[in-house]
Parts: sequence; C-alpha cells; structure tokens
Amino acid sequence: MAAPLINIHLELSRRMLELTGGRRNRVFAYQQYLSVLSEGTEPI
Repeated sequence: MAAPLINIHLELSRRMLELTGGRRNRVFAYQQYLSVLSEGTEPI
C-alpha cells in the first residue's frame, strides 16, 4: 500500500490523530492511548 493511501486510511478510521498539520512527513498518534494518558490532567 502506498504511503498516501495509508495516511488517508488512518485519518478516516478516526482512531489515529494527525499531529503535524502538514501534507508531508506527517506524524500520527493513537487517540485512545492519548486519552488514557491525559486522564486526570489539566492543560497548561
């Protein structure tokens, strides 16, 4: 599978959160994992 196709699939699955906001060299994070880590914390 080509990288652009994988990126589209990750975004559409709504399980992965795209962090960079760019069109190239994007970084994704697993949304549920981030939710667990942020429980009980307050934004600065």
